[in-house]
Amino acid sequence: MPVDAMGDSVNRSPADRARHRAIRERLDFPSLPSAEKVVATIDSLIEDGLLPHRAASVGPADIAELLRQERERQGLSPADVAARAGWKESEVVALESGGSDGPTVQVLSVWARALGKRLHVHLLDG
Repeated sequence: MPVDAMGDSVNRSPADRARHRAIRERLDFPSLPSAEKVVATIDSLIEDGLLPHRAASVGPADIAELLRQERERQGLSPADVAARAGWKESEVVALESGGSDGPTVQVLSVWARALGKRLHVHLLDG
């Protein structure tokens, strides 16, 4: 089974494997490319839907929306996620509806784990 950059096992769907293969093929340059070529290739991967759109910043509400979409993709109910996370169903519903000031990183991490995912935060130079 493949592993991610953190050394954890990764169980990708056939569609995810195909998407990763397409990305690798497009980024497999025969020689060291210019920065402009790399940026153009990444932009084309974004335009083709193989990579997510770049954003200046992503807030907790954006991540909560992604987690809600993932829950629905997996066919889970808010009650299912609540049971996995050790929460009340009403807490999941409130998080998904944006009813709070924005979930903390810890809450988002627990939520992601309840969906079999991991939350990664990257600090980038501005």
